[in-house]
Order: sequence, then structure tokens, then C-alpha cells
Amino acid sequence: MNRAILTAEERACAHDAPMSRRRWLLAGGGLLGLWLLMLGIGVAAGRDKLAVIGVMALAAMLGGWFGAERAVPAGPRTMALSDGLAAGAMLASACVFLLPSALAGDPRGGGLGVTAGLLLGIALDRFMDARHSKRAGGDSVLVAITLHAAAAGAAMGLAYSAVPSLSALLGIVIIAHKLPAGYVLARARQAVGRSRLPILLPACAVGLVAIPVALLAGHAGGGGNTVLAGLATGIFLHVGLDFARQPTAGQAAASGTFVIAAAGAAVVVAAAGFSFG
Repeated sequence: MNRAILTAEERACAHDAPMSRRRWLLAGGGLLGLWLLMLGIGVAAGRDKLAVIGVMALAAMLGGWFGAERAVPAGPRTMALSDGLAAGAMLASACVFLLPSALAGDPRGGGLGVTAGLLLGIALDRFMDARHSKRAGGDSVLVAITLHAAAAGAAMGLAYSAVPSLSALLGIVIIAHKLPAGYVLARARQAVGRSRLPILLPACAVGLVAIPVALLAGHAGGGGNTVLAGLATGIFLHVGLDFARQPTAGQAAASGTFVIAAAGAAVVVAAAGFSFG
């Protein structure tokens, strides 16, 4: 069964010509170069926290990508297990880490942003499904997670003075939602046989957006950052819900999907426990 799945994916991947792969590699190299330049500017301008957050976001998403690639040859049961863990972790991360931050300063503005993010995620799914049929999955998730990262980066840039101090807890928060997002995006693109190199776009987006926004806005917060934080949260929550509803790779393990997702959520809640009390 797994061999049949892999064969179908290999046939789909035949659409990626060698020239197209080279273009992706060149684009990815250029994007990483721009990201490194922006991080250097941020450090030189005293926005070191955003630079470190940008590095951690990139590393966590690449870690999720690596996990997705390693899960494929392990069999359908392992894929079902890892899919369920990622879905639960995404949902818990959105509710435990992102939602409170989005609602902290201005609950009404943050709630408006969350609503807009959820609706935007639904609109992206409908629009891209209509235009690209079954191959849209990987693209719609790519666009949604990139928008999430860009909105989160813009919110941090607008309210740089409110960005938490660098700590182990901040690292846990970033890893808890960026690593599952990288995994989900890689799995979505695997399913439709598309290149995973575009994962670099949302992985770099936090640093690419946060630092120039912080430099332009200074330390002034403004009310728009709560809406942006809510928007990022709503989009992330939509992706998590969407992935949780997808059929598991191993149908034999489908009956345990809820338990597996709950376990993934429990890991995030346990990590969040370091900040409770």
C-alpha cells in the first residue's frame, strides 16, 4: 500500500523538470541571502530579538520539513501517528500561545483579526480549489502559512518593545507552532507531488517582515498590531483545523486519530506549563 502511495507521488513529481528545480534552488538561495542581509541589518540597528526569533522560526520550520520527509518511508501507521501529533500540536499552539497574545492588548481588535484570519483561510481554500483542483492543497497551505508568518512578523515589528525577552520559554513557544507548521506544509505538498523548497518562504517571512517594520515604526505599538496578531492566529488556527480533518495516511489507525491528536496537544500544553503559575 505504501509503495503504491510513493509511486503515485513519484509520478506527480515528474512534473518538476530539472530546469524548474534549478530555478527553485536559485530562488531559495536568493531568498536566504536576502534573509541573512535583513537579519544583519536588524542586529546592527539593535533589533537583535527579532533577528534571533527569525533564526529560530527558520530552524523550527526546517525541522518540521525534515520530520515530514523522514516519516514518508516509515509506513502508513507512522504517517498517521505523525499527522495526528502535528494536527493536535498546531491547534493547541494556536489556542495556548497565539490566541492569548492576540487578545491581550485589545480583545475586540484581536478578535476581529482572528475572525478575519479564519475567513481568509476559508477563502484561500475555496479560491485555490476552484483554480487548481486537487493540486491546490499544497499551494493553499503554503499561502496561508506564509500570510500567517508575515502578519505575525508585522505585529512583532510594530510592537517591538512588547516582544518578550529572549528565553527558553520564548524558544518553546516558537518551536511549538513553527515545527508543526513546517511539517504540515511539507506533508501537504508531498500529497500533491510538489517541491518542498517553497517552505523557505514562510520560514524566512518572520525575519523578512518583522525587521523592516520595526525599523520603520520604531518602538511605537499602535492599535493595528493586535489586529495583525489576531489575523496571524486565525490563519494558523484554520490551517490546524483543516489538517486535522484530512484523512490519515494510515486508515487502519484512523480510529485512534483523536487520541493521537490529543497527545500532540498535551505536549504543547505541557510545554506551556513552564509559563503557568
